[in-house]
Amino acid sequence: MIFPKKGKGSGASIHPNRLMLFNKPGYYKVLNGPIDMEWIDAFNKKYGDEQ
Repeated sequence: MIFPKKGKGSGASIHPNRLMLFNKPGYYKVLNGPIDMEWIDAFNKKYGDEQ
């Protein structure tokens, strides 16, 4: 989940070739992918517990 200083929180389920946004339900195909899952994992380890 992403919690901005203002506004609603947002989140996504991220996969190499698709993602699902929680605030706008539905799966979206990644056109210029695949998503770098190693970068996502590193980001989550660094910032995942912050709110």
